[in-house]
Parts: sequence; structure tokens; C-alpha cells
Amino acid sequence: MIKKYGLNEFGFAALLALFMVTGMVLIVTFSVSAIILTRTQVSKNLIFSAQSYYSAESGAEDAVLRKLKNYDLPSGVLNLDGASINQSFSTVGSVTTIDSVSTYLNNVRKTRVRLTITADIVSFHYGVQIGEGGLEMSNNSTIDGNIYSNGKIQGDSGAKITGDAYVAGGNKIKNVTVGLSARANTIENSKICGDAYYQTIDASSLNFLNAPTKTFCSDPLTPGAAYPGSSDPDILPEPISASNIADWKADAVSGGTISGNYNVANNISLGPKEITGNLVMTSNNKTLSVAGTLYVRGNIDISNGSAVQCLASYGENSCVVLADGWIHVSNNGTFSGSGAAGSFLMMLTTLQCDGTSATSPDGKACGDHNGAVDIHNQATGVIFYASRGMINLHNGVDITEATAHKLRLDNLASVTYNQGLVNASFSSGPGAGWQIDNWNETE
Repeated sequence: MIKKYGLNEFGFAALLALFMVTGMVLIVTFSVSAIILTRTQVSKNLIFSAQSYYSAESGAEDAVLRKLKNYDLPSGVLNLDGASINQSFSTVGSVTTIDSVSTYLNNVRKTRVRLTITADIVSFHYGVQIGEGGLEMSNNSTIDGNIYSNGKIQGDSGAKITGDAYVAGGNKIKNVTVGLSARANTIENSKICGDAYYQTIDASSLNFLNAPTKTFCSDPLTPGAAYPGSSDPDILPEPISASNIADWKADAVSGGTISGNYNVANNISLGPKEITGNLVMTSNNKTLSVAGTLYVRGNIDISNGSAVQCLASYGENSCVVLADGWIHVSNNGTFSGSGAAGSFLMMLTTLQCDGTSATSPDGKACGDHNGAVDIHNQATGVIFYASRGMINLHNGVDITEATAHKLRLDNLASVTYNQGLVNASFSSGPGAGWQIDNWNETE
């Protein structure tokens, strides 16, 4: 029997099929729309995230430029095309870390930059390093540390070197007590508490070497070994090269020039800078903070409680003040590094005045005692450097390190070596010597 369907039944089936097709079309449409909307939102988020990233990069670039140029650092939030940028700085020693965090429509990106200060490493292995001019030690003067001299060492009553003494160039050591070993071509009328290396030694020096006494040597007292026929120590080159000095001068000049004399009448931060005249610090109790290498074409006069120090931002690095003329320190002038361990101030002159003439070979006027550096008071925390001239220490003066063509110590004067000078790091200054060590995006 064949079943017959009415028109109503066929109409219902067609309507049902239509609904099903329409539903499927709507489902597909909604699915495609959702995918499109999702992808559109993802694309927008990628664009927003990229905008946030480039804003963070811009904030980092701004911060680095400010640090390199020693501009004021930003405070508060920076706004760039709708993005909010927070910049932060942290400095530990010679490393500064900059974080730039950008937020744009809830998309956060962070850039971190690490800056380090470029520096020249100069090794001062000896409390005193002397050129061919040699060392003159007056009554009861002391070198507390080791000494290397390319010229003779001559002492008066009570003159003492607590460490080792090296005398190069076929020269002698005379009338000095040496706490450890001595190496020289000739040893004369000296008390060596350690071993002796020589070509020639007189009877009194040899007798003391064989039987040292507590009056001059520390316990335990043991006879020193004699090494006759020993070769002379080699001539030792200067620890700072002409190239180093030229670079430091160029660094100073890059910061601009002050014409004529510069008088420090108030507490001030200065550098890098060239001064064409003299640097005068004779006003009472004024402080000069070295913010970058200073190059003085004339003389430097420091007195009346004036202070010279490295800016705190030098960290563990040391700063440099150079002069072409003489350096004079009196009446409680004081010196210091940045305050961090291993930081020192160096006062350097290129003046060629060795104590024998009132003028240098190139016609410049010499300082007191016809020398290049004259120091009347305590000056620890500072390195005095005059590789072409004489440094003179007055009665009772104590300094940290001296390198000179010639050094003269008056009665009771002393040099007390600081072990941190073995690898002193000299920077051109915050901003002048920064380099980018690392730049990347962080979480």
C-alpha cells in the first residue's frame, strides 16, 4: 500500500530544511565574524603592543641621552602619543641601569639599558715611583711602602723605606733604612732588614745585613742574604703614557673652554672643562667637585681649607685634574675621591721643572723650590704625578702616592701607600665616559 503525503507535510519539511540551512548559515556567519573580530582585536593588540614597545624604546633613548650629556634626569610620567612612560635609574659603582616602562591601552612593555663608565686602568705598584732625578729624604722622613727609582736614593738621619727599594740605572742607595729587601748597583751606609742585591756594598751596610737590630728592623730579626754581582734593576717606564695624557686633555676640551683664570669663590661642580689660565682656590673653605676631567693650561693654587674631590657619581672610578704649570698646596687644602672604595683624585702636571732652574726648558715659570709640585700639608686620598718635574713635600706632610722625575721629602714628611692603587681606574667623568653595555627588552 502506497502512503500519500499531503501538501502540508511537504511544506513543513521544506520549512524545516530552510530553518536548518539558515541556522547553519548563521552559525557559519557568526563563527567567521567571531574569528574576524578576534583576529581584528589581536591585530589591534599587536599594534597597541608595538606602540607601547616603541614608546618604551623612546623613553630609554631619552634617558640614555640625558645620562650621557649629564642633563637633568626626568621626574614623573612622560606622555608620548597616548602612552605613559615611567623611567627609573639605579647606579651601583660604575654601572647605571635604566628602566623605561611604557603603558599604552593596557599594553605594557619594558626596556632596560645598562651603562658602564669607560676608564683607563693605571697600575701604581709602588708608593713612590721616581725617574732619573732620584729621591732625597731628609731627617726622619718615611716611604711607607715600596719604591722604584730610576735615579739614586739619598737619605739623611732616620730616613726609612718600610718596603722594598729598587734602584735602577746603575745608581746607589745611601744613608737609608730599608724594611725589606734592597736592589741597587751600590749600597752605601744603609741598613737593609731583608736581603741585598748589589754590585758593590760597603762594610757598614754588609755588617748590618748580617746582624740587623730591633732599633731599625721589625721582628723576627734574621740575617739578610747577600747577593753580590746581581744585575741592576731595569729602568721602569712611567705608569701613565703620553697618549693617556693627550686623551684626558681632549676629554676636558670636549666639555668646553673657560678663558683666563678661574677662581673658585663658591662650592661648585665643574667638568669636563679646559681652563686657559690658572685655577685659583684660595677662598676660605670652598669645595670643587670634579664632574669631568679638568685641564688647566696654567697653574693650580689650593689653600685656606679649600677642597677638591671627585663627584660622587664617579663611584669606584677616579678623576683627573691636569695642569701644564705648577701645583701648589698649602694651608689645609684637602683632597678625596668619590667616597667609594678604590676612588682617588689625581693631580697631574706636565711641567718640566726638576729643582735646578727657575724656568722650564720651554720657558714656563717653575714653582716653589724650582719644582713642579709643592705640598705644605696633609694630602691623603690624592695621587700627585709630575713625571717631568720635582715634587717637594714640606715638614710633616703625608700623601698617598707620588710619581715624579724627582722627589724631595723634608723632615718628617712621608708617603703612605694605599693598596687600592694597584689597579686604579681613571675615568673622564660621568657622562663623558659612559658606554652602552647592554640594551634589551625585559619582562
